[in-house]
Amino acid sequence: MGRHMLSWLGVGFDGPRIALDDLDEGTRTMHSIEGETFTIVKHPERFCVGAYNLMTQEREMCERRQELPDGYKETSCPACADKTGFNPSFYNGGGISAQQRAYNDTPHIVYLAYFSPRHLKVGITSAARGKLRLLEQGARSAMILKECESAYAAREWEAKLCSTQGIYESLLPSVKYRLLTTQTHDHAEASAIMRKTVRDTFGLEPTDPIDLDRYYSRDESVLAGSINEPDNPSSTMVAGECVGMVGTFALMRQQGRVYAASLKDYVSHLVDYRFGEVLYEYSAPPEQGSLF
Repeated sequence: MGRHMLSWLGVGFDGPRIALDDLDEGTRTMHSIEGETFTIVKHPERFCVGAYNLMTQEREMCERRQELPDGYKETSCPACADKTGFNPSFYNGGGISAQQRAYNDTPHIVYLAYFSPRHLKVGITSAARGKLRLLEQGARSAMILKECESAYAAREWEAKLCSTQGIYESLLPSVKYRLLTTQTHDHAEASAIMRKTVRDTFGLEPTDPIDLDRYYSRDESVLAGSINEPDNPSSTMVAGECVGMVGTFALMRQQGRVYAASLKDYVSHLVDYRFGEVLYEYSAPPEQGSLF
């Protein structure tokens, strides 16, 4: 059957997808996973996920299909990391590569990402990526604040806006998971809060709010309903019928309930992709019924 590695996952304009690399054949296959029933089994062995071209936004496999040593924190080997040449904290020093210097000189946007009424995040990204960066982060709604000629100009705005009390520059995955599984989301409410924040706090003119939920799941009832945190989460298996994905959290339906399961820690690992099989069952406390 060969050795397969999960090399990438994400949500695009056509929904959730994952990339599986056949390390023996040297091929990469993209899978659209929404609506599919499967189990992904994670193994401890890790391999390089390859390089990313900042200008073309294309990904390529590691030429050597390099195995990563125990304790290695990155998902790319040093050669592929150097080929990518991306330093997300370029403004903190440490130097930048020639490829990132060219990337930084392209148009960038400053955005406001909405996760809950008390979790608003400001960030920057290439204008060419736009919504894809927001989907990558799992924001529920968003607003473009500024269009800038370079990453340097965008970073100046980001630093200024993030100095505002109550505005985040980053959110931990654990916080995003908690919000996804405990908070309801209403785009109209999010739009009103973002408009008020942009106008009254930032002193800017609001732009049109962006509803991102429609990319995460084709079934509107999924994100409108309860997203459960399993009381028996597995660190080695994600299973069920995939009904969507928010950021890196797969939404897996089992026995009529939807559970959120993180796939982020599966990237770079050898995996078994068992199509059509559910090899692990989640459980959660019974839902509270009506008293009347």
